[in-house]
Amino acid sequence: MSYEIIPQAPNYEMNGMGVVRNRKTGRIRKWTITNSGIKRISFWVGKKNISLSYPYLMWQLHGEILSRVRPYSDAL
Repeated sequence: MSYEIIPQAPNYEMNGMGVVRNRKTGRIRKWTITNSGIKRISFWVGKKNISLSYPYLMWQLHGEILSRVRPYSDAL
């Protein structure tokens, strides 16, 4: 399965099964589950810490909608 680079964190990439790894070292990152049951992952990008959800990344990188609500689109 091919990996896609995460635009917000270019040092990391994700495949269609949700595996996130470091592009340079190949080290796999673990997901955390929030109190509401949503999988999230955090990255340090420069001096900023960003947190992205599993449904958002799957929609952004692979076009799969996994959330309970549709993503917002201006094209309507």
